[in-house]
Amino acid sequence: MLKKLLGTLLIVSAFVAGCSDENTKSAAAEKGVYSVATSADYPPFEFLQDGKIVGFDIDLAQAIADKLGIKIQVNDMSFDGILGSLKSSRTDLAVSALTATPERKEAVDFSEEYYTTARVLVCSDLSPVRNITDLTGMALGVQAGSIYEIYANSDLKEKAAGVTIKTLPRVPELVQELKTRRISCILVGQKEAEILMKNNEGLRLVPLGDDDNAGFAIAMPKGSVLKEKVNQALAELNADGTIEKLKQKWLQK
Repeated sequence: MLKKLLGTLLIVSAFVAGCSDENTKSAAAEKGVYSVATSADYPPFEFLQDGKIVGFDIDLAQAIADKLGIKIQVNDMSFDGILGSLKSSRTDLAVSALTATPERKEAVDFSEEYYTTARVLVCSDLSPVRNITDLTGMALGVQAGSIYEIYANSDLKEKAAGVTIKTLPRVPELVQELKTRRISCILVGQKEAEILMKNNEGLRLVPLGDDDNAGFAIAMPKGSVLKEKVNQALAELNADGTIEKLKQKWLQK
């Protein structure tokens, strides 16, 4: 009798678990909303305009969603928290001028690159910095968790011995540090540098003089089923001219 009772309970438990799994899958499929992480402080790729997150990356994410037939919800967060949100699967995708470094590839998956940019310095007009070696003994600002922080603490330090690296969560904070002369320059991508100079007086661009560009890709949790689909969508968006149109819209201003 006891064996029959235990057997019945196991069957019921399995049935309930199965129904629960199916209900969860059905609810997710019905909802069809995927979480997209970004750090909306990096124009023209992602930034706030009239309280709304806009930019090249945001339009690209929407174009990919349209290709895949899914809905997305873009969430603004600190840049250095993006990878953590992917690793914990709280986020499905991240589109935030991310570079697929070897270290990052160990933690999350990446799509193919969709954009490349040169690294440059943004300095005050009053700064004596004219090239990378002039940073020796100076303070350089970088965004926490960015590819620029990684570069600053490796290759750049070898070329400018004695440079002090200051990291902050958001680019506007770095700009404020630059304006108050607490740092000498900011390390960013070239297009981002042009936007910063356009929106802030008294700044100038200083090339680093190397050909080692940074490439941007879309990140997702390890083993994500979206990787192949996102790559296919990117290939199609390249082929039909959509990405080129987005470049003209956001990057040619």
